[in-house]
Amino acid sequence: MSQLEAKIKVAIVVAQKARDEQTLSVLRMLISAIRNQAISLRQGDAVLLSDEQVEQVIRSEVKRRLDSVSAFTQGHRPELAAKEQTEANMLAAYLPVGMSEAEVEALVRRVHTSKPEAAFGQVMGAVMAEAKGRADGNLVGRLVKQIMAE
Repeated sequence: MSQLEAKIKVAIVVAQKARDEQTLSVLRMLISAIRNQAISLRQGDAVLLSDEQVEQVIRSEVKRRLDSVSAFTQGHRPELAAKEQTEANMLAAYLPVGMSEAEVEALVRRVHTSKPEAAFGQVMGAVMAEAKGRADGNLVGRLVKQIMAE
């Protein structure tokens, strides 16, 4: 079991003792998603996910909630959008702090100057590999296009 997964399980116990049904529900769903990911990766023996893989599952769940927020907002269902936003915030608390726009821009500039003749995809790939999930792909893409156009 990864350290992050252990931290989530401890939070489940705390939520149970506090009788916080909403937090408990969200964290149980997250553990279920982590187990499902481990099962899907298994080929024979049991597979334990690393912290990085658990973070990917959490990011996926956060993204799912944020997509729901936009759908509920467009559908004029603010109460459901608020619920999904709250869940996304709860899940995001288990992710490492992301990179700021200034940090991403500095990284993009460094990668672009080290590979001045590289194509968009090569720069994007290098930046995303270095950021390792701490930077939003849309932000990186926008900054790469902007910097390459300079």
